[in-house]
Order: sequence, then C-alpha cells, then structure tokens
Amino acid sequence: MAGPRGTQPDEWMQRVFRPSLTALEVFDVNGRLLEANASCLALFGVTDPREIQGADLFADPNLGESERTALQAGQPVTIRPRSISGGALPSGTTTLLEPARRGWT
Repeated sequence: MAGPRGTQPDEWMQRVFRPSLTALEVFDVNGRLLEANASCLALFGVTDPREIQGADLFADPNLGESERTALQAGQPVTIRPRSISGGALPSGTTTLLEPARRGWT
C-alpha cells in the first residue's frame, strides 16, 4: 500500500515520522498508541516509550464525544488540547488527528 505522497509505510517512518521535529503519534483503529516519535516523547516528558505504548486515544480528556465519533467514522479532526499529563500547554497549541489509511496499522 502506498503512504503519503506515494511513500511506503516503512519509508515514511524512516524519512518523515522518526526525524520530525513535530510531535507525532501513530494509533491503531481502536485508538491504541502504536508508536510515538522522539519529539512526542520529549513533549510528554517520557524517556521510555514503553511507558505510553498502548495508551488509549479515546480515553483522552482533551477529546470530546464529537471528535471520537468523527475519528471512528474515518474523519480527521482538529482539537485544542487543554493539558497533557496535568501540565498546561502553550497557548494556541493545536493537534490534528487523522485516521490511518489502509495498510498503515
């Protein structure tokens, strides 16, 4: 299966996901965290990725019912998280959540 802009999932992970300065996460269709890049780990203050592996996106208090429903229906959503792990986020922080395409999880 082709990924974004014609890349394969493994190629995308190596070229875009892992080295990105943007905090990125990959969840499965059930909302379970599969992988987070180094920028994401730094944002959450996580040193061992196993600490957050399997985290439940749909249990996140920043995600409202309408966003959950849209994601489960395969639609992208944008949210403005209020906090992470009890700490406030910088003003204007935005998170784009987009359902994975076939062959990506």
